[in-house]
Amino acid sequence: KSKGNVVNPDDIVQVYGSDVLRMYILFMGPPELDCQWQDEGIDGIKRFAQRFITFVTNGNHTKDKEEVEVSSRIHSFIKDFQERLDLFKPNTALASCMEWLNDMSKMNAHMSKDSLEKVLVLYSVMAPHAASELVETLLGKDLAACNWPTYNQSFIQAKAIIVASAIVTGK
Repeated sequence: KSKGNVVNPDDIVQVYGSDVLRMYILFMGPPELDCQWQDEGIDGIKRFAQRFITFVTNGNHTKDKEEVEVSSRIHSFIKDFQERLDLFKPNTALASCMEWLNDMSKMNAHMSKDSLEKVLVLYSVMAPHAASELVETLLGKDLAACNWPTYNQSFIQAKAIIVASAIVTGK
């Protein structure tokens, strides 16, 4: 209060929504450090949330199977996200969500419903209200009925083999 940097959370929720506020607070930095509120930062989180929702609702995620590269990227994301949460670094866990979204968008990826569920369950840590609504709308089930995803190391190793193959062949 003495520094004049008090922000009323009710006002922020009215403008951005509670999930965006939650993600911004988690993204501001490690929980043990003090942070300065910046309106520009919350605008960036809102753009990310909108991009995420647009990506998962684009209608391309009804396939039963997906490409190996997509599965590999999803399992790498699950591993990264879980490791960062285990280290109590929610800001870097959210950064892994952003990295995943950028990669999937560049690949114009199409996920299976199973993979979509895994991603939405992870997203629920950061944006529980939006994730719950997306699970109900896109998958026809309650978020509470979903299991916490685990990664499959063989998919992550498949990615390493693809990358190594590309390096060896010079592409």
